[in-house]
Amino acid sequence: MFCRKCGKMYADDLRFCPVCGSSLDTTTNGGKMISYDESYTDRQLKRKGIGKVVSIVAACIVVLLLGIGLLDWLLTEDISEDSTVQNEISNVEVNDTLVFYQKLQEEKYSGYPFVMSTSAMSFIADHEDFFPAGRSIVLKNYIDQSAEYKTLNKNVEKYGDSLYKSDAMQVIDIHEENVQDEVCLTTVHVIDEGGNSFIVLYKGELPDIYKDDTVSVCGLPLGISSFENVGGGSTIAVVLAGCRVINTENHKNEDKTNDVVQQTKTAGDTVDYMSCYEPAIEEIAEDSYGEAYYGLYDMNNDGIKELLVDSGEELFFYTVKNGQAYLLGKDELSYCGWYKAEDGNGIYIIYGHMGCEIGFRATMQGEHISLTKEWEIGTCGLNVYYYENNHPIQKYQSGDYSILQNPPEDDKSPVVVDESLDYIFRKSSSQYLTEADLEKLTEWECRIARNEIYARYGRTFTDEALQEYFDTKLWYIGCIAPEDFDDSVLNDYERANLDLIVRYETEQGYR
Repeated sequence: MFCRKCGKMYADDLRFCPVCGSSLDTTTNGGKMISYDESYTDRQLKRKGIGKVVSIVAACIVVLLLGIGLLDWLLTEDISEDSTVQNEISNVEVNDTLVFYQKLQEEKYSGYPFVMSTSAMSFIADHEDFFPAGRSIVLKNYIDQSAEYKTLNKNVEKYGDSLYKSDAMQVIDIHEENVQDEVCLTTVHVIDEGGNSFIVLYKGELPDIYKDDTVSVCGLPLGISSFENVGGGSTIAVVLAGCRVINTENHKNEDKTNDVVQQTKTAGDTVDYMSCYEPAIEEIAEDSYGEAYYGLYDMNNDGIKELLVDSGEELFFYTVKNGQAYLLGKDELSYCGWYKAEDGNGIYIIYGHMGCEIGFRATMQGEHISLTKEWEIGTCGLNVYYYENNHPIQKYQSGDYSILQNPPEDDKSPVVVDESLDYIFRKSSSQYLTEADLEKLTEWECRIARNEIYARYGRTFTDEALQEYFDTKLWYIGCIAPEDFDDSVLNDYERANLDLIVRYETEQGYR
C-alpha cells in the first residue's frame, strides 16, 4: 500500500507511515472495505467522462511528482552536523510523539540507529501522553514484569505493546540536545546490574540525572541498536522511549561512606531522619493522586523510628538501614487510622471498607513487615471505622518535615480504649474462640459476647437490657428488626463462636 499523505509505498502489514506518521489503515465505505489500490479517486474515475479522467489523472501525477520530489529532498539533503537534528525535526510535527521517535530511528538524529517495531508505533500513537509521563502511577498497569534484557534482545517486537521498568540502572553517559526551541532530546546510556546496555531516548530534560547516578527507568522497548566500544568490538543495546527516569540516590557516591558512619542503625545512636526519610516521602508524594501523609513510630523498640507513608492507594513501611531509607514492605491500604497495639506488639491499622471495620496488626519480622487481620466488624453498610485508643500515631502532610528534624518520643503509658467502643470479643468475627476465652466471663458477659455478634450487623433486640447496653456503643447502629434479620450473613467464625458460647452457657447452667 502507499501513504495517502506523503505517497511513499510500504508493506501491507504496517499501520503507520514511518516518514510522516499518518495512518496506513484501510477505510470503509458503506460496509465495503476499500484498499488504497481502489481509492475514492479511482472509483470516481470509472464514472467520469474521458476528459475529466485525463484532467484528474494529470493533476494526480503532478501532485505525486511534487510530493516525491519534496520527500526525496527532505530525506537526502546533506545537512551540517551542528544543525542536523535542529533543521530536520523542525520540518515535521515535533509535537507528534510518534513522528518524533520515527525520526530518531536514523543514526544522524539519535546516534543509535534502530528499527521501530509496529507494535511500538501503535502503543505510542495510543499513549502519546506517556512520553514523558508526569506521574508513574499511570504507567503501573502497562509494565511487563517478565521483561528483561535477554528477553527484549531475543524478540523486542513481542514487548512493543508494554513497558519495561528497572529500579537499579547506572548512568554511563547522558547527553542533552535541543532539537527545536521547545523540544529537547536527552539520550541516556544506562546499564543494569548484569552490565547490559540500554539506550533511553527521553523527550525533554532530566535536570537531576548525571553520569554515574543510579536511576529508576521506565520506558517502551522500541528496537535494538549497537555501538562501537572504545576498546574494540561492539555492544548490543535495547532502545527505550523514556516514560520516567528518576534519580534513586539520596547522596552522591562519594558522600555515602560518610553517611553510613554518621547514621548507623544502632539503638541509642542519633539518626538523621530528615536526610533518610524525606526523599522517600517526596518520591511517593510525587506519584500520589492527592496528598500523601506520613508518620513515625518505633515498631520493634530498637531505638529507630519506622516511617509510614500513605499515598492514597498504598501504605509504605520504611526503616533506616546503613544510613538510608529501607523499604520494609507495602500494602494496598489507605486512609486508615494508625494506633499503637494494645499489647505493645506493633501497631493497629484500622480500615473502613465495604461496610466493615477491619483491624490489621503490623509488626516487624526482621527486615520485613508482617500484616495480619485481627478483626472484621460490620458497620451497617457504612465504610467507616470506630476503633480508637489514646495512642494514635500522628499523621503529617508531605512537605511538612519539621517532625523529621525533631521527632517526639513515643508515648510509653498504657493503652486505653474508650469503653463505648469496646467489645467482649472484638475478634469473634474473624477468629475462633476457645473455652479458655470464656472461662473468665460472667453470665451477663457471656450473653453480651453472644449477642454482640448479631449487634455488629445492626440487629435490634426485644430485650430492653440488651438494647440499652448496645445503644451505648459508638460502633452500634441498630437498623434491622429481629424478625427481618437473616442469619445467612454470619460467617464461619461467627457461627462456630455462637455454638461454642451457647454450649458453654448450657454447661454452666446459664441457659
